[in-house]
Amino acid sequence: MIKIKIGFILIVGFAMFFTSCSKTTELVKPYVVHHSEVKESPLFLYNLPATMLEIEVTIKQTQNFKGPYADHARKFLGLEPGSIIQRNSVFFTVSDVKVRPSQVQDSSQWYAFIHNPALIPTFSVNENSSLTGFNMVSAQLNAAKQKETFNARQEETDRFFYDLGIQKVVDEEIQTVFRHVKRDSTIIKVPVQETVKSKKSEEEMARLTAEFITKIKNQRYELVAGLYEAFPEGRSLEASIRELYDVENRYVQLFTGVSIDTTYSYKFFYTPEYEDVAPVSKVLCYFDHENGITLISPRQQYSNNNKNQQLRIEIDFAKLQPLTNQKIIPAGPVYRIPALCNLSVVHGDRVLYNSKLNINQMGTIFQLPIDVLNQNRYKIEFDPETGNMLKLQSPDPVQEKPKK
Repeated sequence: MIKIKIGFILIVGFAMFFTSCSKTTELVKPYVVHHSEVKESPLFLYNLPATMLEIEVTIKQTQNFKGPYADHARKFLGLEPGSIIQRNSVFFTVSDVKVRPSQVQDSSQWYAFIHNPALIPTFSVNENSSLTGFNMVSAQLNAAKQKETFNARQEETDRFFYDLGIQKVVDEEIQTVFRHVKRDSTIIKVPVQETVKSKKSEEEMARLTAEFITKIKNQRYELVAGLYEAFPEGRSLEASIRELYDVENRYVQLFTGVSIDTTYSYKFFYTPEYEDVAPVSKVLCYFDHENGITLISPRQQYSNNNKNQQLRIEIDFAKLQPLTNQKIIPAGPVYRIPALCNLSVVHGDRVLYNSKLNINQMGTIFQLPIDVLNQNRYKIEFDPETGNMLKLQSPDPVQEKPKK
């Protein structure tokens, strides 16, 4: 009798054990699983978006050209050495930095919806396959799309001295020379006048140019003071004075030199990868004040260990530590809370740009319970730009009890 009871207990125990095992291995549909763990055809795939950064760096190139009469500027115009360009030079500076975020697909964050034909919710995704909602129509946030280029934009201006052409480069002088002329049987010297041209020296040209500048100043003063019997009025007077100023400045540049600014615009596109340790650093290019920007092509893989020449982007953030284990398992919809990051563009140790920015892929991934899909009555709305959950509407709203 005791053996029969023991045998019955063992049979019941084994039956309960296998029953419990079968229940744990049985997976109730529908559910969401990572794409790498898909073992059957899903109803659809959706993606958590990543943040791509567009960094626009504006470089100003300053070219200094020494004037042809710079060595005589102090002698004829009394200019101080500090106002004169002494030699030709090129200098680059970073004039502006802009950072714009945009959303792209995160290749590592694809999720599959394994469906139950009896319970298929109404779902919606946007053009980037980002989930926007279950059982509701979500307002999709359409970011403005712009056509961009990787090529630098160059704005050129005149960089040469004007061909003034007012002062003569050569001197003409009539000289009397004697030529031997044969008359009958005798040879005599006959005086002949001819024009002889000789090139003026640089110092002589500088002196004449300085005198011309003084003459223009005197003419402008007489015009403004109204010393002429007949002179232009109204807009004609303004145009005449402005033209005299322009002519004077062009001639003064022969002594002081010319400084030309040219603007270059470079754009870099960078999608940070998920990292557990902050800060994240990425070298965009190399920059120095003598050569400007040196681009890094994917094939080149150029490496420069000089930190002072590195133009890089640095991303610092505080990693969110969830209270519960958020390992993605077959369950409900997966969403992500972006990380608020401190973004800086740095050249050497100098910070050129700094701002706060939400970056999706640096955030933390969470998952809703499977019950929200099994009942097929919950309304869930997601932000298509971040993958975060915006709204979850309960199927049975709580009603207040009437007051007695």
